[in-house]
Amino acid sequence: MVKLFTVCYTQEQFEKAENPWDNLKNVHPELREFPVFEEAYRSDKTKDLKYWGLLSPKFPSKAFMSVKAFQEWIEKSPSRDVYFVNPVPIVEAIFPGVIQHGENCHSGMKDLLQRNISTKVDFSTLYSDCNTFAMCNYFVGNRKFWDAYIKFVQEFSTSVEKNPQDKRMMYEESASYGPNKSLPYYTFAVERLFTIFLQLEAPRLGITFAHYTYSFDELVKKTSLPTEIIEELVALSDIKQIAISAKYYGMMRHWAFFRNRLAKQNPYLFLME
Repeated sequence: MVKLFTVCYTQEQFEKAENPWDNLKNVHPELREFPVFEEAYRSDKTKDLKYWGLLSPKFPSKAFMSVKAFQEWIEKSPSRDVYFVNPVPIVEAIFPGVIQHGENCHSGMKDLLQRNISTKVDFSTLYSDCNTFAMCNYFVGNRKFWDAYIKFVQEFSTSVEKNPQDKRMMYEESASYGPNKSLPYYTFAVERLFTIFLQLEAPRLGITFAHYTYSFDELVKKTSLPTEIIEELVALSDIKQIAISAKYYGMMRHWAFFRNRLAKQNPYLFLME
């Protein structure tokens, strides 16, 4: 059984949601979703579910699809351990990966992640294509996924808390997020851990995954961009996907050339989500 809960922060949201998850007390608003994930992971409400996930009330407007449509897509898809939708395909197309995007928006993010995740991989060149690039924590998984993912994030947090400087940065320093300057780095670091988990841990653990692919028409409607811009963005995403899947990282220079040209002509793209 697939069950998608909506995390509710107000009584109005709670009354409207088909499967509300009560977060009205919202004890740690600055930490956003992960404390709620941990609560749900331990809850009797999820222990007998084959697949479950927690979605923001903003999911329909951000993902440009209903919760019901997301669930139907999961149920029709081949069997995987986790399914996700990245609601910001423009960001995926114009950034090498979630880490580079994080560093661009929140200076110091890359090193914070590098210091506290046990890997020999250089995060400067850990690129993410459409198969793994994800923002906003819109994912639904089975117990195999949740066991491994929760452990991965907890190990990251434990490492951070052993270093006073990283702990202060993670929980106290502003991440300079435009709409809400009060949010610390925690929110945005954890947001990127899902993609990093898919790239570094999932292959090792045999965890399979699938992402929702927006059609060309959906991208046009979602972004309101001219079709020729959408075509260039799709091409950028495809070039990056080929470079990563073939491990031909020299092709990322070609991606960067076309991306920089598009960015120079259309700088507003970097302000879009």
